[in-house]
Amino acid sequence: MNESEFKKPHLSPLNPGDRVGPYTIVEQIGSGGSSIVFKAKDTLLNHFVAVKHIMLDPATDDEHLRHRVQQEIAIHKKVTADFPNYLVKMLDFIDDPRGIFIVMEYIDGPSLEQILMMSPAPMPLRQALGIIAGTAVALNHIHQKGIIHRDLKPANIIMPRTGGLKLTDFGLATIIAEQETMSLGSARYMAPEMFEDANADIRSDLYSLGLISYECIIGRTNFEIAFRSILRDKRNQALRWMKWHTNPRAQAASINQFMPDLDPKVNEFIGRLMAKDSDQRVPTTTDLVNAIRVHFVDLQIPTSEFDAQATSNINQTVSSAQDTAPLPRFSKSFKITALIALIILLSGAGTGLVLYSKKQSEYKRQVRIAEEQLLNAKDHFKDGDYEQALVSYNNVTDVWSKETKWGRVAETGSELAKGQLAMQEAKFDEAIAYFKQAAAIKNRDTHQIELLISEAEQRRDFHQAVTRIEQDITELRLIQAEATLANWRKLQLTQEEAEKIGELEVRLSDQRFQVEVDRIIKKAEAMVARGQREAAIRELNIAIKRMESTQLRQKYEHLIANATYEMSIAEAQTAEADNKYGLAVKHYLKAYEIKKSDSLKEKLSDLQSRAELEKGLKHLREGDVNRARIALLSSLGYKENPAAKEALKQIDDADRYELFMAAGQEAFESGNYEAALNHFKSAIDIESTIDANDNYREASMRYYIEECNKSIDSYDMERANQMLAKAEAIDSGHPYLDTAREQFIITKEYLKHLQKGDESRKQSRFAEAKRSYRRAMKIINSSEVKERLQDIEYEHLLAKARAFLAVGDKKNALAIIEVALEIRESSELTALYQEALKE
Repeated sequence: MNESEFKKPHLSPLNPGDRVGPYTIVEQIGSGGSSIVFKAKDTLLNHFVAVKHIMLDPATDDEHLRHRVQQEIAIHKKVTADFPNYLVKMLDFIDDPRGIFIVMEYIDGPSLEQILMMSPAPMPLRQALGIIAGTAVALNHIHQKGIIHRDLKPANIIMPRTGGLKLTDFGLATIIAEQETMSLGSARYMAPEMFEDANADIRSDLYSLGLISYECIIGRTNFEIAFRSILRDKRNQALRWMKWHTNPRAQAASINQFMPDLDPKVNEFIGRLMAKDSDQRVPTTTDLVNAIRVHFVDLQIPTSEFDAQATSNINQTVSSAQDTAPLPRFSKSFKITALIALIILLSGAGTGLVLYSKKQSEYKRQVRIAEEQLLNAKDHFKDGDYEQALVSYNNVTDVWSKETKWGRVAETGSELAKGQLAMQEAKFDEAIAYFKQAAAIKNRDTHQIELLISEAEQRRDFHQAVTRIEQDITELRLIQAEATLANWRKLQLTQEEAEKIGELEVRLSDQRFQVEVDRIIKKAEAMVARGQREAAIRELNIAIKRMESTQLRQKYEHLIANATYEMSIAEAQTAEADNKYGLAVKHYLKAYEIKKSDSLKEKLSDLQSRAELEKGLKHLREGDVNRARIALLSSLGYKENPAAKEALKQIDDADRYELFMAAGQEAFESGNYEAALNHFKSAIDIESTIDANDNYREASMRYYIEECNKSIDSYDMERANQMLAKAEAIDSGHPYLDTAREQFIITKEYLKHLQKGDESRKQSRFAEAKRSYRRAMKIINSSEVKERLQDIEYEHLLAKARAFLAVGDKKNALAIIEVALEIRESSELTALYQEALKE
């Protein structure tokens, strides 16, 4: 490997005022690898042109290269003349001792590279798709002429100020590659196959367009975030790009990661263009343009976003769908050059790979970029968007060291942004450390930073005090919490701090109230334990009239229900002892509605079966065989009853099977699935037929699902789960099961939020309780959760009123009470109202 293979580009001998043929040089407008572009004046036609000066490597066969360029220019002149709206016109070729000069149409307007640099935010989707489509139209034309661009990048897409888009430098990449190694701009967008000994084709250009499209849509800033691991290694950047492009496992971050609201179809579409395997890409520009047109429809992007010529050309391209001409293969010399570059890169000798021109214009460009980034960062910082400010500051520190003015400003801003982010997360010690680091960098005029440090220290102290108060309230150290709050009330607080202290005062007031509620409930429970339930009910009733509390009301209703349950059980047992089965069933049913249990259900089934048996035997004694049969079958529907079976056998042993099947079907159709499965079981005992077994399984299935739904309705989720399991054991694919499962999951989630709301309510965390109840309401809009929400709102207002009265703020207390009165009136609220009115 010799030094000439890595030599830096020659400086052009041209200066403003120099002439190249009939063209007078005006100024340099661009440079790359081994070429420089000038703006020049055509002295014959009196208009501006662009002159590209290709400086020859002394080791190159000049005559061979000159001949090839001349041939290429002749072809390109014809191609650009045929399609001037989307291709930069090739005007002239000048063979000069100073080098080769290509004269092109001068376009007054920035390149896409300059646009991305000046506006690094995401490009509006319509604009991006317009650029993609316009580029695709231009590529389509050169592809049909048998030309592959090979060096498609934003710098080669020109945006005239008059509108539209023009493509330049197509087809020259192979020739220029023989003069230079890879440039950063080229490596950034090159298709994987172009780094390897493989043929480039249409799809190679489409891969490059995919990278450009990705960058336009997410913006230069996000693009640099997505590829930050590559871009930070400036020394070996081209090597890193090559490794990324040629690694099939390396994939760009999803567009939706940066733009979550964007239609996923866009990400899928761009992903097709960027596929590492060329066979997986959109195959032709015709297909690409057609896909864009489809996306315009889907995304409701008007075609007016393209200029008229672009729309016309797109339509023409899609409709013609002609086969493209065979495309040329890589020249052997280009393959050898690429292979040499690959070997050098992989061997670590990449020091001379990327050729940078350390010119004043480049320095000024970097300064301009830094100043723009700093302005962006400052705006984001003022808006409180510290994350985006940090990104902009870091973009500057990646390029400029702390020894430079821009580096110091960016480093200071970065530390301040990190400090503000730490403040947002209540990590105040971290924030103070960041602010102090910023002050150390800035060295002077640190007054504002000192204020930030002071603010962070104050907020840290306040945050720690709030944490202690909340801990004291949670652990019921209410006197200690009150003392701390009283000390903070005396201080000069910010509005936010005053609001937080107010919230804690409300919570403290309600926790005092909650302590009293808990005391009354414990007293009532102790009375019940001593057998004084009636006295406990009276005690709770008196307390409810004095204190508005959901917990007291629930405890009161619970004791009433228990008393009713026990009384119903006692009356049922008395009736059962007197053989009054019908009356016993009535009382047991009342008890079962209050407190469901399997043992009580079993008792009910037994009594109902016995009652129907007695009725059937009575009809049999009276000679009414039909009514006796109905009653006896009903008895068996409730429970397996040998006496009823024996009585039925006496009636007619021959048709008992049909009787049971008919009775089972009747019970099934009426929705009495438990009776139906008992009848079908009786039929199976007589003759185990397919029909009887199928009917038994279906009745069992319906019974378990019905019991599951009943258990869900009563929030007995454990029993509901058991019933679901039994149903699934019979037929896991039963259509009714999906609904039951869904209802089970929904109710379980609903109860989770309801319970969480109740727990928050007990701790006087009103905001959290309301959030939990509202989440529960979104799942099931039930009356109970509506009632809880109304109760918590009412109780929150009561707690606020108590808190205001406790600190002597009767005006605010009165305002709160008046709002509470609109929800509900109570004796406690009336008492608070009267207290607030006292002078």
